[in-house]
Amino acid sequence: MNKKSNTLPVGYRLHQYRIEAVLGAGGFGITYKAVHEALQTRAAIKEYFPVEWSYRDRDEVNVLANTQGALPTSEEGEDVCYTWGLERFLNEARILARVNHPGVVRVRDFFEANGTAYIVMDYEDGEPLSQILQRDKTLPEEQVR
Repeated sequence: MNKKSNTLPVGYRLHQYRIEAVLGAGGFGITYKAVHEALQTRAAIKEYFPVEWSYRDRDEVNVLANTQGALPTSEEGEDVCYTWGLERFLNEARILARVNHPGVVRVRDFFEANGTAYIVMDYEDGEPLSQILQRDKTLPEEQVR
């Protein structure tokens, strides 16, 4: 595991998928490149991992809510922020799974595991839009369509 980014270890098996690489990490999640072991198809898997509200357990797999510090907790001691965000993440997955548009990456599955949740999407190889815009500044309308 990469201690700095709290990512799942490369080679870890998550349901039917094997983690191959980390594609990126932000304030609320980590995105992995993975392969479906039976189908041998590539996928991008987004993990709910809000850095301010959670941390990776010593087992390098399970995600635990941060119940220490100034974050509000329920009477049972659950981290309200982490739970609220997890519910929103799962709702986002439900909504995106119904979207079928050539300009939107297809959501194939979502599930809860390891104390968090995951969204499985088609893996699209290529240059990120942010890099294209940084380099080219603007795009012609026909390329955007």
